[in-house]
Amino acid sequence: MADENVKSKTLGHAGSGAEGPTFANHDPASHRRRDAEAMTIIGGFLAILAALVLIGVVWNDEGLSLRVGIGAGALLMAVGLGGVFLGMRLRRVRD
Repeated sequence: MADENVKSKTLGHAGSGAEGPTFANHDPASHRRRDAEAMTIIGGFLAILAALVLIGVVWNDEGLSLRVGIGAGALLMAVGLGGVFLGMRLRRVRD
């Protein structure tokens, strides 16, 4: 019987109370903050990647490949900056 108590405490069953969190304890605002931070980080990464793509395209390509590369880099930049601004907006929104 003592082994069962040790086993249940080490597994941390959610129904046992203090050992594990329940769904009622989660705060929706903390999820929104986490999502906003993730969106900002991913958007920043894509914006930096787009800047590198644009630099590489302008540096090396010419003709049609230059126009296609600039279009792809601009689209990637738009998605990245959109993610950054969406993350900033989600961070400011309060209920």
